Amino acid sequence: MHPIESAHNFPLPHEVRDALRAIIEQGKTADSQESQILDFKEDPRTASHHSKNPEAELVETILKASVCMANGNSTDSFVVLGVKDHVPGSEAIAGTSVDATWLRTKISEGTQPRLVVDIQPFEFQEKRLLLIRIPEPLEVYSRSKGESWYRDGTSCIPMPAEKRRRLEWERRNPDFTARPTQRADIPLDQGALEYARQLLTHKAIASGSHEAPETNQGILRELEVIDGENRLLYAGEILFSSSASQAVSVRHLYYPAPGVEPIVKELANPLVNVFPKTQEIIKSYAKQEIARVDLENGQEIALPTFPDKAVDEVVSNALLHREWMISMPVVIKQTPRTLTVISPGSLPPEVPHDKLLTTRSVPRNPLLMSAARKLGLAEESSRGFDRMWAAMLGSGRRPPIVEAHDYEVSVTLEAGDPDISFIQGIAKMKPTIQQSVDALIILRYLIDHPGITWKILKSEMQTNDLETREIIDWLTDENIITRTSKTIDEWALTEECASAFDIKSNGTSLSDAKTWISKQLEKGSSLNAREVSSLLHIDRLQVTRMFIQLRAEGIAMIDPDGPKRGLNTRWVARK
Repeated sequence: MHPIESAHNFPLPHEVRDALRAIIEQGKTADSQESQILDFKEDPRTASHHSKNPEAELVETILKASVCMANGNSTDSFVVLGVKDHVPGSEAIAGTSVDATWLRTKISEGTQPRLVVDIQPFEFQEKRLLLIRIPEPLEVYSRSKGESWYRDGTSCIPMPAEKRRRLEWERRNPDFTARPTQRADIPLDQGALEYARQLLTHKAIASGSHEAPETNQGILRELEVIDGENRLLYAGEILFSSSASQAVSVRHLYYPAPGVEPIVKELANPLVNVFPKTQEIIKSYAKQEIARVDLENGQEIALPTFPDKAVDEVVSNALLHREWMISMPVVIKQTPRTLTVISPGSLPPEVPHDKLLTTRSVPRNPLLMSAARKLGLAEESSRGFDRMWAAMLGSGRRPPIVEAHDYEVSVTLEAGDPDISFIQGIAKMKPTIQQSVDALIILRYLIDHPGITWKILKSEMQTNDLETREIIDWLTDENIITRTSKTIDEWALTEECASAFDIKSNGTSLSDAKTWISKQLEKGSSLNAREVSSLLHIDRLQVTRMFIQLRAEGIAMIDPDGPKRGLNTRWVARK
């Protein structure tokens, strides 16, 4: 026997494992072991006669093979890099030093739409190979130059227009988690099923409806994770299967201090058990009280490092909206002050990065999400991000930081130093104001700035013109904001609202600031945007725009004796 090891405890698919063993133990050639879902490729840089540009040849070879596999299969398919096609026995195992991340990026950048693959290095015969897994495809792919192929047996064939149209129709809007699993003997975790029964019973009692199903089959049917023929669907396998959880689903890294090795905990449980265990781990490393707030009614509340609602939402989003066809785990990086959750897969195409708060919920895995909601593991109505924003802002923190990439989405919560006066001010507001993420966003902005313009309002709330106008009118009627100028679309806190936060009414609106700058220039002052920003508590870019406007009005000019651009540029009155 020849041991095959893989990185991160990632088990090799049996098709790959059996083919490699046949090459070594039976003296087979790699091409004789290829199939509809398996292809072997040699790294051109290890070939005895390679081209003048082996790196470019490698990229072209792997791109074509990946597109071919993606278009030729309705299930996972594999390309193994580092194996010679026509050489029998151990001489076929040539190895490769290609960086997995680099190659994955090349595949993504070189395909249309971007094809996200899973690449895992593993050791075989003391050589490093790469396993490229092309997940069950949901679209039809081509090279960025337009060429497209599909796999037919062991051949890669150019795709005609008619086949492309038919394949596009078949792959339009599928739900991976709603498909039957390919095995009939998948073991289910009894502990996970019992926990699901408890959750369903609790919801039934709370709603006054019937009790939860008593049998395991009844639970699966209640959650609709089996089909009419009692076949287990992928959503059921993800939620309850022990075999599905053999690979790590969550990797938690706690960094007690900058630069030290993290404390690593890995979870490989069925998803229904991963939810509470992940939250327990996060809370075990987070202080339950980093500040205490005294409210006017004598009530005291303790602020934990991270708001519970924000943690619940970020974990729920990562586990339920992740790309389950990618084998990488959800990675959680936690420090005493930050919590970053990294989820495999990009944002759904329907969810723009700058509209996270207002785009309707578009679950990547509708059936899995539906089952989680029935279990009470996810909210019935919420976009997720709006609840995170509200929880963070309402507890005196800054909004989450969201970074979306082709392969992953990360969300970072920062404990910060909670703004106690902001929390106390919010407590004086009506419940409708306290519960509105739009109101919290505007209040937070106006506590930090003297005014807010129409453009910034739309950007901060991620709303369209009609929604923005409706929110402005509502907050004006509630005596929260007031318009500061008849000629400029700008709003500031009302005196009553400002006093609730123990701050003076913002006398320095943007229009007031522009007037102040004009007067200082008339007096002969030399002004710098950064200095004015610090003095008036106005964003530096806004100050720079004011100088540009004053130059257009013939009032200001850049000091001819100083720098013409950059942070040290100074402005003087036009001579």
